[in-house]
Amino acid sequence: FDTEYYILTASAEVKKQMIRDDALPDIKSVIVADLDLRDLVRNQVLDAFDDAKFELEYQVKNYEKGDGFDDKELMEVFLRAKKECDEW
Repeated sequence: FDTEYYILTASAEVKKQMIRDDALPDIKSVIVADLDLRDLVRNQVLDAFDDAKFELEYQVKNYEKGDGFDDKELMEVFLRAKKECDEW
């Protein structure tokens, strides 16, 4: 990591157009955008685990009342949580 430069991963044509239009982002905006994206993804991870917790609590209550346990719904929530973790 270096605060003096960044690597633009756009295509050559897009890079040329950005240079012509003087539209290259400065290093500060690149860092802020990266941190904002990390915060967004982290929040999605936390939301997914909250959903998993609440779904498990709901399923346990249903099971204790004798209404059965729906593992399909719970697995969907856990798989979404795993996907969010993989993205993070």
